[in-house]
Amino acid sequence: CGQSGGVGRFLERSPRGPAAHAVFRLHDRLSEGLAPTPRVALVTSPDDRAGRSTVALNLALAAGLRGERTLLVDAAEGTLT
Repeated sequence: CGQSGGVGRFLERSPRGPAAHAVFRLHDRLSEGLAPTPRVALVTSPDDRAGRSTVALNLALAAGLRGERTLLVDAAEGTLT
């Protein structure tokens, strides 16, 4: 996911830390009021290296930890072959 050596996987390293809490809160807010399945989230930003992969990865981890079936596709422009 664009993160070498597990950098950015803060949800696994510190599942009770403030960053993990923020990801779970974001996941829960995105889930509110939506149909149960299927759900699709697109993480984007106007700048390179803005943390899109980190946010997407941790949202996917949060969904999995909440018991949801999860598929993460990190398809940054120019990296597909």
